[in-house]
Amino acid sequence: VLAALSDALGLVFVAPHFSRRRFPDYQRMGRPERLGPGGRPDHMLLRIVHAVRTELGLPARPFLLVGHSGGAQFALRFALVHAAQVAGYALSAPGSYCWPDGARRFPHGAAPSRNFPDLRPDLAALLQRPGLVLVGARDVERGDALRQGERIDAQQGRTRIERAQRWVEAMQEHAAEQGMVTPLTLHTVIGCGHGFSELARAQAWRAALRQHLASSLTRLP
Repeated sequence: VLAALSDALGLVFVAPHFSRRRFPDYQRMGRPERLGPGGRPDHMLLRIVHAVRTELGLPARPFLLVGHSGGAQFALRFALVHAAQVAGYALSAPGSYCWPDGARRFPHGAAPSRNFPDLRPDLAALLQRPGLVLVGARDVERGDALRQGERIDAQQGRTRIERAQRWVEAMQEHAAEQGMVTPLTLHTVIGCGHGFSELARAQAWRAALRQHLASSLTRLP
């Protein structure tokens, strides 16, 4: 589905595989205590993009990020700390979010972390990037894959739908406090749960993603 969509928009489709063995903590950018043999996933993605550009003779321009579930969590954190590399991002059903909180350290908030001394979260830049959050209207299960706990449930909500709504609202409120309007939208896909195959079969999911990517392309320099 994503490959066909990329072809239709004239994009090069790149799908990195972050295996659990080599990148056990890739959703949270590879914290030192959980770093696997593959190293930091953001470093790997940058190397892959560089290799593709070199192979195809493409200019070094910002690229579009699309991720589902754990991949969406990684995409958001990557966009926060590598905003200059990102033209736009789409998050499909992430289980939790990096909160726009300047007092909480990355990868859970937007403050610098001693665990990632080379990274500087840039919330102001992220707020300027076109963003889309997609979530199924029936994505309400609280299974083992969903990060849970008193703190995260209180802040973000108990289900992926509630968390998506709260995060988009928090980002929009933070932008308003800075005198900005962030190009961030939320799209709920009626009749769908959490599975990627189910969402990707939904015409509404595909249409919203295509429109978002096409619009993001118009912002490229």
